This record gives sequence, C-alpha cells and structure tokens, in this order.
Amino acid sequence: MFVDTVKVQARAGKGGNGCIAFSHEPFKPKGGPCGGDGGKGGDVILQADHDINNLIAQYYSPHLHAKDGRPGEGKGKTGRGGKKLIVKVPCGTLVWKLPTPKPPPEEADVAVFRKAGSAEALEINFEAQPEEEPEPELLEPEVIADLTEDGQQFVLCAGGRGGKGNMHFTSSVRQAPRFAQEGEDGEEGTYRLELRMLAEIGLSRVLADSGVTKHQFFAGEEGEFQETVRNFDNVFEIRRLLFDSPIASIMGRFMRAENVWYYSDEFFIKTSGGNERTPWHQDTPYFPVSGHQLSSVWLSLDALCEEECLEFVVGSHRETLFDGFNPQKPGDPTSGFYNEGLPILPDIQADRDNFPIVSWEVEPGDIILSSPSTIHGGGPTHLGSQRRALAIRAYGEDVVYAERPASRPTVPLTPGLSSHLKPGDPLRSPWYPRLRPVPLAEAYGNEA
Repeated sequence: MFVDTVKVQARAGKGGNGCIAFSHEPFKPKGGPCGGDGGKGGDVILQADHDINNLIAQYYSPHLHAKDGRPGEGKGKTGRGGKKLIVKVPCGTLVWKLPTPKPPPEEADVAVFRKAGSAEALEINFEAQPEEEPEPELLEPEVIADLTEDGQQFVLCAGGRGGKGNMHFTSSVRQAPRFAQEGEDGEEGTYRLELRMLAEIGLSRVLADSGVTKHQFFAGEEGEFQETVRNFDNVFEIRRLLFDSPIASIMGRFMRAENVWYYSDEFFIKTSGGNERTPWHQDTPYFPVSGHQLSSVWLSLDALCEEECLEFVVGSHRETLFDGFNPQKPGDPTSGFYNEGLPILPDIQADRDNFPIVSWEVEPGDIILSSPSTIHGGGPTHLGSQRRALAIRAYGEDVVYAERPASRPTVPLTPGLSSHLKPGDPLRSPWYPRLRPVPLAEAYGNEA
C-alpha cells in the first residue's frame, strides 16, 4: 500500500499576560499607567514540502507545541510573540480534525428539597452560574486542509491573543487601574495527518482541470460514471508514480520483461453511489497490439468489498479475443465496439454461475495485476460509497503493432501511428515512452 497516516496532538502558544506598571520618570509626577500588552502565542503551521515523502518525523514526534508569548513590560512595551512552529509535511497530506474526547460530566447544581419536622423548604444555590450555550461538538473526523502544492501553508492551531496592559483601562473615573488582561490560551486539538497516494492527488488535479475530457458512461442515467484517458501526458503526479514507484518494475517482472513501455492509463470515477457496473470486456481488443508481454495494473483509491471490486474470469486471457463493448451502449452486451472481425463477448453477467469469477476485498493503495486480455468487469457501487481507481497498461519487448477492424479507431487515439508502423513492427513510438530502465531525463540525480 502507498499510504501513510499518523495521529498528532497540536497546541498553539498561550498569549502573554498584559503588564501592570506605572510611569515613574522625572518631571512626570503623574506619569500614569504604562503596562504593555502581552505577546501573541506562536502558531502551529503545516507546510507542504516536495522534498519529503513520508510522515515518519511526525510518527516519532506526535506532540506539536508552539511557544507561549512573553508578558508585556513597562513603558508600554509589548511582550515578544511566541515562536511559530512550522512542521513540514509531504505534498499530498490530508489533515483531519478528530473529535475531542468528552470529559466526564460534573455534578450539576440542582434544587434540594429539605424537611425538618413539620417545616419544609426548597434550597436553591443562587450563586450558581447560568449554563452557557455549548459549542456544537465535532462528532466525526472532518477534513480541514489538503496540502498539495510545494510551500503551501495551513495554520493548524492559532496562537492565543496577548492580554492588554493596564494602560488600556484608564477612564475619567479610573486613572490608575491596577489590573491587566490575561493572555488567551492557544488553540489545541487532535488531528490525523494522512498522506494521499500520488494517484489521488493526480485525480484531484484531473477533476479540477476543465480542459481534460471526461468520458461519460450511462450518460443521463442514475448510474452515470466518468473515465479520463492518458493522464500521463498532463498530470505530473501520474508521471512520477510510473517513473518513481515500484509499479512499473512489478509489471516488468510479471511480464518477464527487462524493458517496460507505457501504453495508457485511465481514471475510473464512480463517486455518486449507486453507480452501474462496468460491462464485462477485455482491454486488448481496443489496442493496436499483439504479443504476450502485456500487463495491466488496477490501483484502487477506496476501500471496496468484493461486490464492488473489479471481477475477473479466471484463465480467459488464454482464450478467444472478443470484440469490445460499445461505450455508447454500455448496458447492451450484444453491441460490439467494431461489430466486425471479432466475435461478440458472451453475456457473462446473465450467466455468471457458469464462469469462474474471482474478486477481492481491497484497501486504498492495493493493486490488482493482470493481463489486459483477461475478461473483467467492475462491480456496481453501493449507495453512500464510491469507487475511484487508476488503471495502468504497459508492455514488453515482444509486443508488436497490429491492425484492428477499420470501422473504429483504437483507443486511446494515437494520430499518425499507422503511418509510421506496419503490422509486425515493434511497438516503438513517442506515444509510448519507456518506463524501465528509467530514462536519463526522468531519473533523479541523472542516474538511469
């Protein structure tokens, strides 16, 4: 799993107390009050840093306490402010505010009925303070910040305000106030820092970019969901995920290939709950490829039960290559993508008991590795849940360019590919950059 999480307790600095002081300078017999204000307490600040990739520092130092402000001084001098505590965290850190444990209730002042002989009385404590309206309690963890950009800051706990000195409390009837204001306590609380996967940061960027085409399935229906293709070209996080994480190397071992090339990637976004299932299909028919060294990774961004997860027909990658489904008619299993040259896939959903179907319960960051020629489909999402996933396709040395029926273009679109390659040529093109070995231009420290 590519996630990291840690629980921290944060407390900002207390504001310094205001000062009680009076001026005793020569030639000022009635100098008056001159107590200065207390300094502000230090803030606890989180700052995103792209040079950090984990939360290990916060794991070993979970108490984040800023310095208190100094008291005010005579001659109207304001106390020094408490030093801010700046805590650096990785880009992609999600900040959750956790509910504060509720203290045990104190005994309330209630009216007491007393009786002595024939005399009866009701005893009431008139000194009891009226109850204040309680602040609304936080019952569930709440996301309060999403730190995605390098240098982005978020004030986790604000320092307390410094108290005012006695110089602020003079009036026409109070010339020499002998009191000052105390500094306020700083904010404090318990928080959970969660390092999101690069894929999840990339998804947030894709969804926020109006220039990215978002393909709709079941458009206009209750189970509508979205797909985005070739995010690698525009999203920095997806490029870094493929060049820096072990995923491409894992795919290479799966294919028994030393050289690994990128073919495509897709986000599948089911966020509304109650989404339809993804139709049964194979990926390979959509691709202009032929060969054995093909692999597909499905990386889940959400926790899923078996019914919601991707499902596979065991061993189907060794069998027939079928036509794909028609994206304009995803609910019709008889509608083909090309409608020529390849047989239509059987209606697996209507005859599930006669196929060896497997699925798994997954957690965020889990990956499922398979051949793109394996027949698979995505389960529906339950009401109140979501299913967001990143699919990555790669290939090895034995994969060559292959033609598909001319009725529709292959996906994703690769203009000019057929002009430069003929069937049987090794699949080498600027459309398909090499992932392993890592190209010199993409390696840290210029080490391939």
